[in-house]
Amino acid sequence: MQYSQRARLRALLRIQWFMNHNAQEIGTVNQSRVRRVLDAVVAALEAYAKEQHLSAMEAASKTEIKTLLRTELRVLHMHQITVIAQSRLDGVADTPLMSKFRYPDRRVDDEGLVAAGQSMADAAELYEAVFLDEQLPSDFIGQLRAATEKVRLTTAERDGCRLRLRAATEGVVTELQRAKHVVRVLNTLLVRQLRGNVELLSAWSMAKRVRAKPGVARGAEDAATAA
Repeated sequence: MQYSQRARLRALLRIQWFMNHNAQEIGTVNQSRVRRVLDAVVAALEAYAKEQHLSAMEAASKTEIKTLLRTELRVLHMHQITVIAQSRLDGVADTPLMSKFRYPDRRVDDEGLVAAGQSMADAAELYEAVFLDEQLPSDFIGQLRAATEKVRLTTAERDGCRLRLRAATEGVVTELQRAKHVVRVLNTLLVRQLRGNVELLSAWSMAKRVRAKPGVARGAEDAATAA
């Protein structure tokens, strides 16, 4: 959540507290439909905030893992195949697939790297004996395919986390829009219900106020200065 969104959620939580702790004075407003909607909005916002946090952390973790897997694929698997292919196959008349053995640049995007790994594995199968003659592991092609698949899967998982984050973020926006209408209706009901009760009306005004700017509240800062 952005700071301003968290501030609006805190205001909603204060509104809940105010209504719960002044139930006798508020009366039947606590049994109204709009009060039930308030509770539902707060629950949804808290759930979306949790999902935002978790999905953002998971996306960051998957990105770190993907970076390591990309390096492993390029350096430990593709590089040696490229070097051997250039030494043994480059210039040979019956090697039309030399472009498949090109070592990918480290800046290539994830989809491009996966495609390069898959293509290199397919091409290596046609000249497997050449690579085995240089004492690559007997399952070097299988290792290359497995390393490529790890990059593909981790990329997909990272993208899935980002989609969850996007969905949760949109959910926050939607629920805060609902909250705006909820507070407007509650304000109408409570001002009427609490008419003449100056103390509770003042408390209600403070409860619903959104403190959208970070830092120490103005009153607290002035008091600290005076002290």
